[in-house]
Amino acid sequence: MTVKRNEPCPCGSGKKYKKCCYLTNNINKKSSGTHALPPFVTCNECGGKAPKNTFEIMDTNGMVGIDLAIGAVCEDCNAPTFAVSGEPNAVQDLMLVLKEEMGGSVGIDAFK
Repeated sequence: MTVKRNEPCPCGSGKKYKKCCYLTNNINKKSSGTHALPPFVTCNECGGKAPKNTFEIMDTNGMVGIDLAIGAVCEDCNAPTFAVSGEPNAVQDLMLVLKEEMGGSVGIDAFK
């Protein structure tokens, strides 16, 4: 039986599956075991830390040149932030799309 991402987590935490055990259960399927997740990603806005428990692995199927994309929430400024790996041009293109979707706020100027 497959648990859907928005259903309660079967571990009994009371959280949605996507905010609890989804990451642990699916990272190897998403990345074919080629990417180890860091304990945090650096916030694109303030340089603070977005811890692993806030990670949401983005569906990158069909995104040519993108290996892994993570959305997270910074514990210092509470801003959404993103970490993307893959071919440089594809990463830049995805970050520009994310910037537009977030109203110009993903710290993209730090990458120029």
